[in-house]
Amino acid sequence: MMCSDVEDVAFEAIWSITNITSGTSEHTKYLIQLGVTEVLLHILLSNKMKLKEHAIWAIGNIAADSPEFRDLLIDHDVILQIVNNFHLPQIKLSFIRNASWALFNICRLKPYPPLDTLEPIFPCWQKVIHIDDEVTLIDICWSISYLSDAYHSENSFISFFDSISKRLVHLLERNEQIQIPILRIFGNIASGSDIHTDRIIDKNILKFLFLSLHSNSANIKKESCWTISNITAGNSYQIDCVMNAQIIARLIQIIPNAEFDVKKEATWALCNVAIGGNDKQRVQLVENKFLDVVVDLLKIQDTSLLNVLLESLLKILKMNTEYSKNLEENGTPDILASYQHHQNQEIATKISTLLDTYFEEEKE
Repeated sequence: MMCSDVEDVAFEAIWSITNITSGTSEHTKYLIQLGVTEVLLHILLSNKMKLKEHAIWAIGNIAADSPEFRDLLIDHDVILQIVNNFHLPQIKLSFIRNASWALFNICRLKPYPPLDTLEPIFPCWQKVIHIDDEVTLIDICWSISYLSDAYHSENSFISFFDSISKRLVHLLERNEQIQIPILRIFGNIASGSDIHTDRIIDKNILKFLFLSLHSNSANIKKESCWTISNITAGNSYQIDCVMNAQIIARLIQIIPNAEFDVKKEATWALCNVAIGGNDKQRVQLVENKFLDVVVDLLKIQDTSLLNVLLESLLKILKMNTEYSKNLEENGTPDILASYQHHQNQEIATKISTLLDTYFEEEKE
């Protein structure tokens, strides 16, 4: 019926298939066994845009079901067939939305498809990302964010990122639904090599990150802090760029009243400076009142965070023992003493070193 020459009959058949593929995995599997994939591909090769649009909707449902079904679609060259339709002159916005959503479903499930199977989408996104349609942009940006998670160090992905980075920065002026995936993209790129991190700094992303720390949205602040932490995990030049953008001072300002997830990511960003930065940068960190917030951060019940905070204190105090007076004034030694018998041996050892070396009076 889907291949019927009578378009209305074929449309109703595809509509039924679309509804079934939005159901259970068993229903979708049964349709695949009946050969629905080949039929949908046949429709994509036709010149009937109304049928194509709903065929792509069904394909999106199948791709969203499982990595197994998604990979089956990829093996049938579904990506290329979808992308080819973006070049048609009679394409409508509804088609672009459906196709972008289908590609989103192809990209989002782990394990991610091999990059070479996804590269045919890049030229399409380079064009469509300039569309002024929020629904489409959200799907495209999330699709790219998923790929950046897996392939942020791959040359072909980096080249693609470079080609759209200016547009991505511009889209950061949009709403939160678009900002979040874009922040993920930049954060993932920053988690790669120093060369890749330099790339995002060169895109003027730090200006937005500073402004985002004034946002009322906890999600925006969390994602921004995570991106910042990936940058401060880099080299001294990159840390200087963050400091020159007044981001470090702002992070310290927001920590006391921040939500837990924001506070945690902000702490990582600051500790990366203390641990991986140079002495000049550590001094700047202290001058921006980092030690004033340490006592509250040490109370957070998170082993990984506690460990990195202790390492930060060791680095700072090794540089200048006089800073121990600042910590004594805000009660940090008492908090450290309460952790002396921590079940994590690495943490217990660092606390013992701190107390023995810099706060002898607090040692039991």
